[in-house]
Amino acid sequence: MVKRFADYGLPFLGYFLLTGLYTYPWSLHLQTQLPAGGDSLVFVWWFSHLRGALLGKHGLFYSDYIYYPLSHVFLPAHISFPIAIIFMGVPFAFLWGDIFAFNICAYLSFVLTSYGTYLLVRYLTKNKWASFIAGCIPAFAPYHYVSFVLGQMEAMSIQWFPFILLFCFKFKDQPSRKNALGLGVFMALLTLTSPYFVFVLIVFLIFFGLWFRKEILSRSLLRRGSLAFLTSVVLASPYYIPILWHQLSARLGARNISEFDFYSSDLLSFFLPASFHPLFGSWVTQAYHELNISPINCYAGITVLLISSWALLSQRISITRFFGLLVVVFFILSLGSSLHIGRLRIHFGWDQGFLGVSPDTPLKWKGTTHPIVLPFYYLHKYVPFFSMLRYPTRFLTLLFLALAVLYGLGLSLWMQKLKSNFSAALWGMAALALLGFDYLHPQAPLYHQPVSQFYRSLGQDPADFAILPIPVSPHSEYHYFQVFHGKKMMIGYMSMPVLDFYRLVLQNPFLHAATNEEIPGKWYWWKPPHETPLDEAEIERTVKKLAVWKVRYLVYHPQLDPIRDKTIPQFFVEMAREGKAVYQDESVIVLRPEDLLSFPEFRRNLGGRQGF
Repeated sequence: MVKRFADYGLPFLGYFLLTGLYTYPWSLHLQTQLPAGGDSLVFVWWFSHLRGALLGKHGLFYSDYIYYPLSHVFLPAHISFPIAIIFMGVPFAFLWGDIFAFNICAYLSFVLTSYGTYLLVRYLTKNKWASFIAGCIPAFAPYHYVSFVLGQMEAMSIQWFPFILLFCFKFKDQPSRKNALGLGVFMALLTLTSPYFVFVLIVFLIFFGLWFRKEILSRSLLRRGSLAFLTSVVLASPYYIPILWHQLSARLGARNISEFDFYSSDLLSFFLPASFHPLFGSWVTQAYHELNISPINCYAGITVLLISSWALLSQRISITRFFGLLVVVFFILSLGSSLHIGRLRIHFGWDQGFLGVSPDTPLKWKGTTHPIVLPFYYLHKYVPFFSMLRYPTRFLTLLFLALAVLYGLGLSLWMQKLKSNFSAALWGMAALALLGFDYLHPQAPLYHQPVSQFYRSLGQDPADFAILPIPVSPHSEYHYFQVFHGKKMMIGYMSMPVLDFYRLVLQNPFLHAATNEEIPGKWYWWKPPHETPLDEAEIERTVKKLAVWKVRYLVYHPQLDPIRDKTIPQFFVEMAREGKAVYQDESVIVLRPEDLLSFPEFRRNLGGRQGF
């Protein structure tokens, strides 16, 4: 019993404590503070939304609580919804609140990723010290830390991958029903966490099947492995069938190939420390043409690269070759559709010398200048559904996991050459310290946007009504505020456009004027009619329409994006100065819809349509 705890309990406890140290000071405020990134606000909202759906207040997938007054918007198709993680955290949400639910799920993503990697490497090496240190690589690498800081619950929830690899090898070695079910359950959990990870999983399974095809065919593993596949499909299909149907019917799935450049790994980032490293960060950032934080923080660590390379050179066995080639495959895929160095696209041609760089070289061949096109480009172009994968950087997950296994194999081989356990422990602590230096970072930044007391008071009002946030633009803060006020709102944050909602907004002159400059901008191909002057007749129609929609309050947020019509913020400020606002503080100014009736006169006094 003691040995079992030492082998399995202590490593879990060690990773739990390391996570607390690594994410300090956030780890001391799990019930009150969120990571700084705005995406965390949306995922906190999902916990609140799921609680409301379970209590029967509204639907889960279809609801008019956002994008009001529409009620037919299929939310998971427009907002990232890691359903497995949200359901895993909702008991914590009921007990200790939505912020704690998000934070504990984020915290466990570090703990479970490192612990799963520990189990995988230990299964392959039988070395506890090497496995423990290797477990830190995919969990605490800069790329995973960036996902945490940005609050990207979907991207940071990589904890199922090491368990999938573990059960793949267990099932290959011992094709029992238990191992098949374990593999199927973890594949379903991964599938229900992120659709982007499904592509990563498919590439890995194809690679695994081709590499170990002799064992699979000779031992009839395909027939027995169908249980794993069937388990995964049964668990995941009730969620994915409606999403896939909606994506295909609405034609929202495909992404333009140029969009992948923004989310493609930069070649330099694999060999340079993180851009936020306390010692090297300021020097590293000078190497990049632009600072897109995810693609330039793909560093695994110099010790990881050296020890992994030594493992490949010194142990020329099937398992090291397998993971070595896995590193190469996922390294190339993570680079995206074309090669970038320093966030500049590399091209070759004879008009500017053999090689050149440019931030805006077209991806298509043009004249005598040709970009260096990578395999991802052809996968996007020819493989069905691959064009739905927005983030080539998602392939980094398997890259870091494969490097962790190679690192564990190399460190295990080195420790076997040592004469005593004490020497092995010393070398292990030295390796952990070097890894910690490679992954050094400043204190985890926290989100500090205050929640207005107005929103907290709305949460105590049982009446059924809606609010109109201004600017009428997609801000993740609006989702976060709804966690506190619980009222329907005429906006929503999305990763894919809700065209019906923006048709509604753009057809109303006042709502159109209250958007920011990006709407109808780059996302929306539907163009509104010519802009209509905001005269008395238009404002009266707007007030009547808001009354029909049961909109009780207009809530202006001065700290958010600027508005197309600059007179709207001035109107709110003037109403507050005259004491006519329903409520005001440093975060919001609140008016009633009927207060808009004095807006045309206010505009005339300012001298017309300023800044519109």
